[in-house]
Formats: sequence, C-alpha cells, structure tokens
Amino acid sequence: MTEVGIGDSTLEVVTDFRYLGDMLSSGGGCELAAATHCKAAWKQFRELLPILTNKHLPTATRGHVYSSCVRSVLMYGSETWAVSANTKKKLQRNDKAMIRWICLVKPEQTIPFESLLAQINLKSHADIMQKSRLRWLGHVERSTGWIAQVRQLNVPVERTTGRPKLSWEDVVKRDRKTLGMDSVNPHHRQEWRGRLRLRLDSQAPPSTED
Repeated sequence: MTEVGIGDSTLEVVTDFRYLGDMLSSGGGCELAAATHCKAAWKQFRELLPILTNKHLPTATRGHVYSSCVRSVLMYGSETWAVSANTKKKLQRNDKAMIRWICLVKPEQTIPFESLLAQINLKSHADIMQKSRLRWLGHVERSTGWIAQVRQLNVPVERTTGRPKLSWEDVVKRDRKTLGMDSVNPHHRQEWRGRLRLRLDSQAPPSTED
C-alpha cells in the first residue's frame, strides 16, 4: 500500500517522517529518532566549539552552554521514548565523547567520566532522561484529555516470536522502582515533583570552580 484515504484527502504511506522535530518510524521504537538527534547534536556542538573549548571560560560555564544548547538537542522528545539498552548506550557514547572534548581530555587519557561531569557541574545523561520520563509520566497521569484516552487504546497486533519490545510503560515502571517512587501518587502534583527533585538532586555531582 502506497496511499491511504482519509475523508477527501489522500496521504502517502511512508516508513518514517519528522513531526515537531522528532522522527517517527512505522516500525515503532526510537532508534531512528535517537540517531537523528545524535547527528543534530553534533552539528550544534561543532558550531559552538569556540565557546565549549575556550580555556578562558570556567568549565562550569562551558557545561551550562553544552547542557542548554547541545544536550537539549540530543535529548529532545526522549521523555516519550521506550529506550532500549543499545539506544541508551549510543546516546551515552555520544554525550561522553562531547563532554570529553569540552574538558579537553586527550584520547589516550583515561579519566573517570564521573569526574568530568563534576568539572562541568552536570548530571549524567541517564539521570536526566530518567527525570524527564517521570516528569512526563506525572503530566500524563494527571491529564484528562486525549493523552489519557490514547493510553487506553487497544491496538490489535500480531504476536511475534521472541521477547516483546520494551514499552514506555515498562520503562517508567522501572524508573519508579529504581528511585523508590512506587508509593508516590503522580496525581498529587506537588508531592510527585518534590520527591522526584529530592531523589535526583541527591545524585547531583558536586559543584567545582576553576
């Protein structure tokens, strides 16, 4: 099938398309979206290299620029992704490569990544993604509009052999268990946000100055 009719309109059937800056694939998953964001983040990173590698700027300042202008591109829309282990590693690998560049680490140097995050006063990519997913979960749980209706849709699919793909619901369930937030009700907005902030702030790297 190459076309589908909706009312008086005819739409082309494609395998993937861009919507609001994110990539959607007919096969599901977020692999294509992650690859697209990695490419876009590197483009932004190279444009900002004169600032991000400027030795006259404090490393914390360079880290703030990176977080605001590059990491935000890398992670755009990731709060809605059901991230697989391979996709997570790919995102972290790209994030780590850029941070090592910002910290002016040479390829042959083996410096613990946690110490580099502390230098630029940033949390790990995985922690940020986890926080974003749970913030979005709170919004979704409290919603009474179309988001809540979509979650209740029963889409018939053929059961394939092998382990089923990880769903977004599975990911956020794991996030809640990891952070000990199983007992917190997302409908209580202030409590949900407060507990989430408390849990993740305790994981923040210490601030350092040049």
